[in-house]
Amino acid sequence: DIKRIQVTSCAGKHPRDFVIVDDDIIVANRFSDSLSVLPIEHAYIHDAVSTVTIPEGVSIIMRRNENE
Repeated sequence: DIKRIQVTSCAGKHPRDFVIVDDDIIVANRFSDSLSVLPIEHAYIHDAVSTVTIPEGVSIIMRRNENE
């Protein structure tokens, strides 16, 4: 059986996309024009630790750093 174990805020309005990077979830919030970072620790998502303003975020595209 699948059970819900947690509900947390995306730190914005209308989350449109998210990516998991290492121990963080990055969320694009369309109607609040923001991109938020929520840390993951011991399988639980914590409150946003950082939020930046972006215009109408609807998709997150990750690109590899060619210098690494």
